[in-house]
Amino acid sequence: MQGLSILEFVYSLVAIIMCLAGMTGMLLSFGVAGANLTWDDPRKMNSGMMGCFGQIVTVIYLPVSFGLFIAPLGLAQFLKFPLIYGYLIGLLLGSAFAAGFTFIPLWLVRKKVERLGAG
Repeated sequence: MQGLSILEFVYSLVAIIMCLAGMTGMLLSFGVAGANLTWDDPRKMNSGMMGCFGQIVTVIYLPVSFGLFIAPLGLAQFLKFPLIYGYLIGLLLGSAFAAGFTFIPLWLVRKKVERLGAG
């Protein structure tokens, strides 16, 4: 934390939390979508492909999400705008993108979650 201002620290913390929230929502939805709840053999508890696909999508998601937080800062500095504009735009873009990946995938698999107890 040496050399960081409070604004930089809080911004970085929010960026990390939002990126991780989006990743968690996405991976949870892939886990729910790939779950086999009627297994008799423990080796057939999951379908396998959904978890692998979730990992691949995560490798793409994380740099894009974090880039949406960071790129506006570099752009504001390059265009000689006040850095606070970069922080605000990055916060809006990055948070909206991460929030979308936090809630939309879970909303898409909500029907399967509602049927979990109904054999």
